[in-house]
Amino acid sequence: MYRVFKRVPNGHLIVVNCVNGYFQKRREALKIEDEENGHHVQLLDDLLESIDTFENIRRIVFADDISLEQNVKFDSESLNNINQRHTAYLSSFVKHKFENDVTHFDKEQLLALFKAIVLINYLNGKDLFEQYYQNFTEILKKLMYNKNENKTVRIHIQNLLNLKDIFDIFLKRPFNGDETCKKRIDFDLECFINSKQHISEYISLFINDELLSNCNNDDCNVILDKITAIIEYLRDKYNFQQYYLKHFAQRLLSKRPISGHMENKMISRLRIIFGQQFGHHLKSMNNDILISKENMSKFQAFRVQESFDLHGIDLSVLVLTRDFWPLRYTIDQCNLPHTIQQVYQCFHNFFIKMEKNRRLILEPSCGTADLTLAFYDRLKNEQSTIKKLNEQKYLLHVSTYQMIVLMLFNEKESWSFEEIHERTNINEHHLQCALSSLVMSKTKTKVLVKQPKHSDIQPNDRFHINDSFQSTHYFVKVKQIRKKSESNQGRQEVQLKVEIIRHHEIDAAIVRIMKAHKTMQHIELIMKVIHSLKGRFQLTCKVVETRIESLIEREYLSCATHNRKQYNYMA
Repeated sequence: MYRVFKRVPNGHLIVVNCVNGYFQKRREALKIEDEENGHHVQLLDDLLESIDTFENIRRIVFADDISLEQNVKFDSESLNNINQRHTAYLSSFVKHKFENDVTHFDKEQLLALFKAIVLINYLNGKDLFEQYYQNFTEILKKLMYNKNENKTVRIHIQNLLNLKDIFDIFLKRPFNGDETCKKRIDFDLECFINSKQHISEYISLFINDELLSNCNNDDCNVILDKITAIIEYLRDKYNFQQYYLKHFAQRLLSKRPISGHMENKMISRLRIIFGQQFGHHLKSMNNDILISKENMSKFQAFRVQESFDLHGIDLSVLVLTRDFWPLRYTIDQCNLPHTIQQVYQCFHNFFIKMEKNRRLILEPSCGTADLTLAFYDRLKNEQSTIKKLNEQKYLLHVSTYQMIVLMLFNEKESWSFEEIHERTNINEHHLQCALSSLVMSKTKTKVLVKQPKHSDIQPNDRFHINDSFQSTHYFVKVKQIRKKSESNQGRQEVQLKVEIIRHHEIDAAIVRIMKAHKTMQHIELIMKVIHSLKGRFQLTCKVVETRIESLIEREYLSCATHNRKQYNYMA
């Protein structure tokens, strides 16, 4: 109708008048006498529906015609300001949506919040918004950090992403991009994000899940853009760097398909935040994987040329530069089975011949193996006799340590823990973890059976193959069981690395500042160091004092003879 009437001189005004009449009727319908007992919630629901109608008319019917927008907007504003208490009602409206102690934002609540923010844009009493904003942030705090709720990592990070969207709309709509308001919103958002103790680890895990999932590239790009904006609010960026390096290494070493294109895009985003050095670190890890694939192709050609027998073993080796990879390296070397050792030695000789200036060390704690296992039915009264009927074969995906243990059972049926430890020379902690994963599964899917049947593994415990093993799948991945203390140990290792890196950074900042000033007072030096590093991490005076003492001991600085609180730079 609008397109048709627009072809007649002033004909579009007929459509506008119809719309004005429509809004007049909506305005009369919204005049509720009794606004107590929750009636204002229904009032605002109706009001928000009217806003949707106005937006659709402006966008679809009038095709964003600027000449008509002001005319219709006036009707919309008068519609929204028929009650002086609308601004105060907004706070009650949001509270009503979140009064049931929900743990995350659902679509209905997000839609209600977005509409409520849009509604503020049409209110005359914007000066009353301050109180509404304070109530709004209090509600969000209760939602985000309810200690009685055990949220998963993904729900928590998704809440943060939704929260960022909400604050962005706040800044765009009622605040109109005001710089002072932007600083306040940034501060509130920073407090929300950093109030969680392990937030750096959670964000890294969320990115890890996104990059490993088979998500649509466009959807994944949007999510990664949002999570990158969240990363910029982290107060302790070193923590995030260490966790990201750890999870990035796990992705590269896993056999799960990953998108190299998306990984490179994420590296580019992080390079902008953390600088070229961090991006180079990630690229170097990625290059190790690419070079290793080329080396394996060369090794296959070399093996065929030299006629080496690999005993039916399909070998795949990744050569990693130790300085780049955040892995737990073992000092003690275990004893590989004879055939495995021969095959590995073949590759070792090939690599050393090709790379004469490099040293190759086997790291079994990072490796995996696929083993073909055959299970047989036993005669009931003759445990030592194997009845080769109903033979069942499975392909088991296990760790290198588990592969070494399982291959022992080709020699005899039963082994004690002490015998396995002596024969394999595997670190006792790693051996216990490997055996626990093989014996602690469900009755039908456990690979080994332990006698006696108690949870802890003792030196005299004996192990034998579980011939009752059954699985509906030919390929079976043995779940790796880790002790509860290992997750805390991993966090402690990350924290230790972070502390070491921070010490170097603080030392460099102190030396840089002292080199420029030559002589400085104690308090002045500490304040300058804290200010120079505040964009990297949060510092305390005590930590800086400790590093100053360390530099004095190493003769980078010295105390003035007449004033112990004054330092001199020693060239």
